[in-house]
Amino acid sequence: MKEFNVNGSIVSIALFADVSNSRELLDSIQAGTLEPEVALLNASLVGFIIPILAAAYNALIAKSRATLKTRTLHSELVYNYSGSKHITESLKRCGISDKTTYILAVYFVLPMRCACRLLLPLFI
Repeated sequence: MKEFNVNGSIVSIALFADVSNSRELLDSIQAGTLEPEVALLNASLVGFIIPILAAAYNALIAKSRATLKTRTLHSELVYNYSGSKHITESLKRCGISDKTTYILAVYFVLPMRCACRLLLPLFI
């Protein structure tokens, strides 16, 4: 797992190979019950990490301006990465499918979450 600082937020990226439960992951994403919420991309379509970080930056800017085009910050990342202006097509093209075995998981750690994680031990 690698972590990057993008616009004051930490973006954690992990690569998973030989995934056998992608159908369950896809169902959880579509139902909105995946915990923790992550962006799951078909890793075979990702050549370099820079476009992922650029998509993350655009998603964070859209969230800060309250102009997300999708329901969540994580789906906004997939949408921005795809380059398509059609949300459904973007999620189908660059997100995972039920047969995906090579997955890139991207998780945003927003500044408030970082602060809570640092402060929590002080109050226990």
